[in-house]
Amino acid sequence: MYQFMFNVAFFVLGLVVLLYGASMFTSNASRIAKALGVSELVIGLTLVAFSTSLPELAVSVTASFAGSAEIAIGNVIGSNISNIGLILGISAFLGPIAISKSEFSQGITMLLITAASALLILGGVTRLEGLFLFLFIIIFLINLLKKGPEEKIRETQRVGTRLLLLSVGVAGVIAGSRLLVFGATNIARSLNVSELFIAVTIVAIGTSLPELATSATAAMKGLKKMAIGNIIGSNVFNLAAVLGVSSMVRPIMLTNFSIPIDLLFMVGLSAILLIYMRSERKLSIREGTILLFLYALFLASQVLR
Repeated sequence: MYQFMFNVAFFVLGLVVLLYGASMFTSNASRIAKALGVSELVIGLTLVAFSTSLPELAVSVTASFAGSAEIAIGNVIGSNISNIGLILGISAFLGPIAISKSEFSQGITMLLITAASALLILGGVTRLEGLFLFLFIIIFLINLLKKGPEEKIRETQRVGTRLLLLSVGVAGVIAGSRLLVFGATNIARSLNVSELFIAVTIVAIGTSLPELATSATAAMKGLKKMAIGNIIGSNVFNLAAVLGVSSMVRPIMLTNFSIPIDLLFMVGLSAILLIYMRSERKLSIREGTILLFLYALFLASQVLR
């Protein structure tokens, strides 16, 4: 009983630290972007997305070193599914998210890397294939940074101070997510569920909480471009960098025959999001409801298996 309460305490403490760090992070990232003349979308696709994906990188690489391929793969797949189904679903409830041509083109990139990664996972990801995935993220970054600057604003605080506060926010996001995952994983293991189930549900949701916190906070503060840019960039980073580095550490082979179903959800949700981005040009409560329903369907499939 005491051990259970100990894990619950870690879970709650992690959630509090995570939310506070996310609020500090998004506020300062937005001000830095405007002061430097960088668009909210580019900041969301790069700085915000990659920082909030650090928990996924840490978990998957650590799991790969330990030879736990199911956790390494399951964390990436589950995180990408929860990023679209859960996080964008919730963010859409907080206010309509308008979609521009720039965001749609980045959505196409996300779908292509998602489909390619799914095919690689089915056949097993070798070290060479992992290297190619990692090189893709370098090209992705270079292409984004070529975009022209936007109009700058006069910042009352020094950019260096903002960067320091942003770093504190990042530390809070990462530390909070780690505490939360620690508590949630131990609670789940006490129920004797499989390693893959823990990876694609508890661990994936836990490591995606930074994205949830930052996207939801950005949406509430009216930073809609940062909210969707965070998700697209995070999904690309998860597949190209997290999966790439994990497979370079140790080649990842498919050992669980239920993974193809999870891959179908990952690719399917990415395709549905792109359809919404193309036809609706916004994500409203209706689209958010459908995304949340599909995510609930994914969780139900895990429980039934």
